Amino acid sequence: MKSLIEKESCLAMGKSNELLNINSIDAFELASMILRTEKGHSKLADAITNNSPENTLGLKIETIRNYFCLGNIDEIKKILNEIRSEVNYIFDVEVEMEYTRYLVFTQQFELAIQHSDDILNRTPMSPLTRMTIYQLRGHSLISLGNYSSAILELEKAINIGIVFPRARSFFSALGFIVLANTKIKNKEQALYFLNILKSNLDQLQGEDLWPTLFIVYLRSQSHFEEFNQNFTQKYKVLKTCMQIALWLNDKINYEKCKSEILNLNMYKSAEKFIFQFSNWVFISSENLILHFETKTYYKLDNYPLIVKMINLLCEGEISYDDFFESIWNQKYSYDLHNGHVRSYISKIRKFLPKGSLEVKSEVIRLK
Repeated sequence: MKSLIEKESCLAMGKSNELLNINSIDAFELASMILRTEKGHSKLADAITNNSPENTLGLKIETIRNYFCLGNIDEIKKILNEIRSEVNYIFDVEVEMEYTRYLVFTQQFELAIQHSDDILNRTPMSPLTRMTIYQLRGHSLISLGNYSSAILELEKAINIGIVFPRARSFFSALGFIVLANTKIKNKEQALYFLNILKSNLDQLQGEDLWPTLFIVYLRSQSHFEEFNQNFTQKYKVLKTCMQIALWLNDKINYEKCKSEILNLNMYKSAEKFIFQFSNWVFISSENLILHFETKTYYKLDNYPLIVKMINLLCEGEISYDDFFESIWNQKYSYDLHNGHVRSYISKIRKFLPKGSLEVKSEVIRLK
């Protein structure tokens, strides 16, 4: 049976075929690694209850990671304390890495750096684990305002991450190094790493981890837009990020993006800008539309009116009259404008995958 770190390494390197012959316990771990959701956590909890003690530690570690995505810090603390206080507990690098992550999430950045020093100095570990620790150290140093040192740590993580192009820590390290470079006003380096992040993301279309990693890209892009003082664009990027986080049940990124939007002082409430959710999101900065179910996105040609229409449809289903009035700022009349709307619906279909636009009873929606 492959160890937890071996399985994560296979996933991060894109060698999922090596995990085909797995037992039921491994399947719970694999499912959680691919998409950490409430349902995934329920499966892990059942596995911990129903399986043998020698497998429990790996499952508990996966449960901790699940809780990080759900933002349940109290449960993380409880499980970590239970594991680390056991009489026969031997220093386990995966447990201690998650403890470092806990310190970062609870904003105990100096303690996180000290604890990661201890791990790096005394414990053999896999490259994937070492990369994650460097990424956590970079995160902590940025939060403490030590941007130059953060860049050095993050570069170590990125150098390892070249071997693990699907690893979340690799993407996070790229995201944080974009942020660090914007803080020291190194626009050229910030854009360089942002482009690497986007290039790696483009290669992962259709994979289960793609939406999660797309959040990392959007967060990084929002930092770059702030550096350029393009706050309107930053808002649009953060709004998209919130929609993806909502779809993934990623409460942490949802709240972070919401907080950043409110800090822009542009809107009294971010909530009213989260429209009826659909499988589609429009990325105005890239002229892209992304589809969650297939985890793919489509580049739109430069047709401003069509782009505006698709952007509107990505916010949820809409009636003919609301559609017409939103696009042309005129009162809708069935006799005068019905044919006009239907004509543009036909044009929109040409820009979208076949069967993705549905019209029923003069209500338009993307599906």
